[in-house]
Amino acid sequence: MTDGPGKRTTDTTIKGEPFDFLIGEVVGFRGLRGEIKVRPGTNNPSLLLPIEQVEIETSGKPRQRAAVKSILLDRRILIIVLDRYQDRTTAEKLKGARLYCQASGLAPLETDEWWVDDLIGLKAFTSKGEQIGTVCEVYGERGDFLEILLKEGNRKVLVPFVKEIVPLVDVKSGRLEIEDLPGLLD
Repeated sequence: MTDGPGKRTTDTTIKGEPFDFLIGEVVGFRGLRGEIKVRPGTNNPSLLLPIEQVEIETSGKPRQRAAVKSILLDRRILIIVLDRYQDRTTAEKLKGARLYCQASGLAPLETDEWWVDDLIGLKAFTSKGEQIGTVCEVYGERGDFLEILLKEGNRKVLVPFVKEIVPLVDVKSGRLEIEDLPGLLD
């Protein structure tokens, strides 16, 4: 929940759910009030704006939990203020730290958006229904290409991950469809 821009009022942490979603790495600081700059670990950092709790991983130390007092996105860098780091001097101890959150604290995905982990392992079919292989990797900053391990010949091919070529992705059914274009799977 928010109370005005960036101010948090409640804790929606789910007990037992791990803090295993990488928010990003602390790369710098802004101002004197403990604002940390975090380079996001996702290509869609707006998904991170609702988070309210983080775990901080610093080299050689156990993780610490902290509440997010405010968070905003400034040119693909997150600016975060944590309750335990209210001035620049204390915040500077976080340089290079990695921040994690619970996946349930993220904003919901838009239509036609998927997590990379949900795509890997999907069975790939042609638009005619023939199974051709399995998604084994996703490449590109925005998930531009799917790497398909073909059933025949044990070869891998890259397929552009655009609606015109991959018109159907059904994570629940564990499959996607690829248009059978000449030369695409050769």
